[in-house]
Amino acid sequence: MVKIDGSKRRWYKRHLRTWLIPAVVLLPVILCAVAAHRVWTQRAAVAQIKELGGQVAYDTNLSELSDTSRLLKYLFGIDAIASVRSVNLWGPAFGDTEVECLKPFARIQSLSLDSAAITDSGLRHLKGCKSLKKLDLRNTNIGDEGLRHLQPLAALHDLNLSNTKVTDAGLKHLVGLATLSDLWLAKTKVTDAGVSGLQKSLPKCNVKR
Repeated sequence: MVKIDGSKRRWYKRHLRTWLIPAVVLLPVILCAVAAHRVWTQRAAVAQIKELGGQVAYDTNLSELSDTSRLLKYLFGIDAIASVRSVNLWGPAFGDTEVECLKPFARIQSLSLDSAAITDSGLRHLKGCKSLKKLDLRNTNIGDEGLRHLQPLAALHDLNLSNTKVTDAGLKHLVGLATLSDLWLAKTKVTDAGVSGLQKSLPKCNVKR
């Protein structure tokens, strides 16, 4: 065992205090800064969505808030105590650029893009929405290539692709979505053979046409 003499021990202690004290002081500041950035980023995104006529819902029941949460909400707004749970961006006012504002909503569980002017490329902005369980893309121009961007959405349960340009080729991008239980394919060019092939990989998936 290596022995450390008294002078070296005192040197280590002195330098440890030199680094430890600033770290203890700065850590709360850093955490507050990170939290503040999240709040302001989410608030800006929500404001943009509402300005264009979209809707958002939060994951907090306002009637059951603690006194501390009520105070934070009063001082800083609801974005300081809650995350966005669902977003509705229906209509042609919402295209690829507007969908990009969803990036701050890491905990979003439900998203409707019914009749939005989104393209295949725009779906790449959903890759970070790992908690997404329900996605409505009906009445859009989404095609086979766009479904590639849905592969990281491992929690997806309900996917509506009715009246889109999706074909049998696009369904191949969905085979890795093990939790997918409901798939809507009305008014698409998907065939019986395509559905059969998908259900071999996802036997519990209920396909509705």
